[in-house]
Order: sequence, then C-alpha cells, then structure tokens
Amino acid sequence: MSATKESDDISRIRDILMGSNLSQFERKIEKTGQEALEATQLIENHFNRQLSEIRQTIESLRQEQSVQLQNNKTELKSIADELRQRVEQLEEKINQLAQSTEALIQDTRQWASGRYEQLMSEQQMQLQEHRNALSRQLKDIQQAKVDRQGLALLLSEIAVQLGGDELQQSQ
Repeated sequence: MSATKESDDISRIRDILMGSNLSQFERKIEKTGQEALEATQLIENHFNRQLSEIRQTIESLRQEQSVQLQNNKTELKSIADELRQRVEQLEEKINQLAQSTEALIQDTRQWASGRYEQLMSEQQMQLQEHRNALSRQLKDIQQAKVDRQGLALLLSEIAVQLGGDELQQSQ
C-alpha cells in the first residue's frame, strides 16, 4: 500500500468513528492556522516596514547630525583661527606699545637727566653770578667806606681851612 492510500483509509475510519465533525474541525483548525500564519506574516511584514522606516529615519538623523557636527567643527575652527589671529595681533600691538613706551621712557629719562644737568649748570652759574655781584657790592661798600673816611677827612680839612679863612677875615 501506498502512503496516500493509508492516509485516505485512516481518514475514512476516523470519519466513521468520529463523524464528519472531526473533519470539519480539522479544516477549521487548518484554516485558523493558515489565517494565523497569514496574520503573522502581515504583522512581520508591517514590523519589518516600520523597522526599515525607523532605520532610515535613524540613518537620516545620523547623517544630518554628522553634517551639522562637521559644520560646527568647521565654524569652530574658523572662529578659533580668527581668535588666534586677533590674539597674535593684540600681542604684536602690545609688544609694539611696550617697545615704544620703553623708548619713550628712555628718551624721557635722557631728557630729564640732560635738563637736570642744564638746570644745575644754570643754577651754579647764577649762584656764581650772585656771588660775584655780592663780592663787587662788598668791595664797593668797602671802598665807599674808605671814601667816606677820606671824605670826612677832606671835609674836616676844608672846615679847618674855612674856619681859618674866616678867622683871618674876621681879624
């Protein structure tokens, strides 16, 4: 006997023993199994589509973030370069100001030193001139004093002579 004939025989024996209900019941189970399999397939297909959409969305977001991150890196690098240049310019200006300030301080020190020496020299000359003037005035005063004595002596002599002449005239 062949396998299909045995299967048919078993089906007939079952139909006789259990009746047609069992065959209907098997068909319903088979149909329900098929429906469940189809529903599972539909759910799986729907799940796979949603999973694919989520993956695409995630990939799209990742690419957008990557582009945005690259743009941010470029922008930050540009800003950092600009800031570096500004810092270098400021350092250069500070160095120039420091050098010019140092030169100005040095020039001011030299000018002040020269001016101090000039003023000291002028003051020494003025002091010497005052000393000389005082010395001349002192000599003049001393000579004037001598001259006063001489003048007093002369006036005395004149007075004596006048007094003698008056005596002679009165006599």
